[in-house]
Amino acid sequence: MANEDRNELSVPVESFRDYALKILRGGISSAIPIPILSGVAAEVLELLIRLPVDQRIDEWRSSIVEKLIELQQKVESFSLQSLVENERFTSALLRAAQIAIRNHQQEKLDALRNAVLNAALDGAPGDDQQQWFLGLVDDLSAMHLGVLQLFGDPSAQVPSFHLDDLLQDKNRPTIGKFVALKYPKPETQGEQDYYVQIVRDLWQYGLISNTSWSAGDPFKVGGQATSRPVLTELGKALLAFIAEPAALADKSRE
Repeated sequence: MANEDRNELSVPVESFRDYALKILRGGISSAIPIPILSGVAAEVLELLIRLPVDQRIDEWRSSIVEKLIELQQKVESFSLQSLVENERFTSALLRAAQIAIRNHQQEKLDALRNAVLNAALDGAPGDDQQQWFLGLVDDLSAMHLGVLQLFGDPSAQVPSFHLDDLLQDKNRPTIGKFVALKYPKPETQGEQDYYVQIVRDLWQYGLISNTSWSAGDPFKVGGQATSRPVLTELGKALLAFIAEPAALADKSRE
């Protein structure tokens, strides 16, 4: 149950909302260089670029502000006031906003929103890891992220195959059937080749592996070979970073 005293926010809600939206607008404006034009050309450019971007980002940035206010009410150790001078959070916020304006897929927009929320909480990844994770969300497609979640889902029944086989184009049907669990109607032609490339990309980024290590083995010297690919520690950390914070997902706190 949320602490009733925390409904009295230490930062006025409107003040924090104005601060967050100002930061977001600044990051968005700097990411869209608009040449100086006049007359009809300027109006057309405004119609084609500014208005669609504003419409795309408005709901995204507003949802971040509302979720941060919800975190203030539900998480004892979280304070909106602390974010005002939190350089790590501001950097994550700006980077995520600049990525969001270039994406329309809801899966990626949700991942970016959740990354910003997690960056605001205690226990967030360090600066470099946050920026690397955000770069991955930028580089990878929504399908990449969805397939990565499949590898982390115990109920998904990941088939047995070795990632080394991807270099020789083996196990293509096996991989195709597995990815089709989440994407039964692919949008691309030659979907089997695309599925194989998705899994290969996740492997090359170090997010999945045929070797598992215990969490207490930072130097990776006691790895155990696995018959099916599993999430690496980096893969688990990325998924945790782009997942909705537990305090918001846990309805029992309400």
